[in-house]
Amino acid sequence: MPIRWYLFAVANYIFLITYIFFFLGALRFTAEVLPADVSLGFFGLFIISLAITVFNSAFNLYVFHGYMPARILSRKMKTSYIVSTILFTASLIIVTISLLQAMSEAEAEFKDFLNWVIVLNTAIGTFILLHQFMVRKFLEKNYRH
Repeated sequence: MPIRWYLFAVANYIFLITYIFFFLGALRFTAEVLPADVSLGFFGLFIISLAITVFNSAFNLYVFHGYMPARILSRKMKTSYIVSTILFTASLIIVTISLLQAMSEAEAEFKDFLNWVIVLNTAIGTFILLHQFMVRKFLEKNYRH
């Protein structure tokens, strides 16, 4: 199996672990810092996006360990994978917008950190997304041979 698929797995492990911490931190912030009468609004959407990213990475790892390099996806799995890819795309956009918004409101010292988070999030997320589009084709190609 080409090394890029192992990098795909590593990128998903990075996102899984990182986004679990982000998700738990956001939940803790919601429970402990936000007043009870404040509407979650966009922050709630941000929390849902974090959860989608966690589930997407876990699903990618399930496919990686369970189906690669040469096991074909069932019709139900293909549909699930397409839905997961669409939701991940939306969540990646929402998280990036949220981080950009946080960066505009952050103090100078924190802006550098957020800038790196945005760059890494975008780079790793784009890598994962591009490879998600290629998984079905890769599995079908290897299954036929």
